[in-house]
Amino acid sequence: MSKSNAFAQDLNRAAREPIGGLSIKQIRQQVIDRLQGKRTVSVDYRRIRTDQHGREDDEPTGKETLEIVAVMKYFTVVKRHGLKTCILHQDMFYIAGIGGTECL
Repeated sequence: MSKSNAFAQDLNRAAREPIGGLSIKQIRQQVIDRLQGKRTVSVDYRRIRTDQHGREDDEPTGKETLEIVAVMKYFTVVKRHGLKTCILHQDMFYIAGIGGTECL
């Protein structure tokens, strides 16, 4: 099996496994409950990226405050640098600190 296939299988398995004892449905609901009615959310991209060595992309690796446009069923629409973008609730769970330090 190639390294890319093994990596893809690991990602798929990780996506199905509960995070910190929570199912994906519970994570989505926690994010929706926390963000519903808020206008902004502070995020820290370093929470989701544990391996920063050798990164040369243009994605910021620090804290940022994003304007919330809409909280949907599976993702949150935010305005970032004047453009609308979507962040999956699983990712928002980490970067917004909803999961707490025990889930980092």
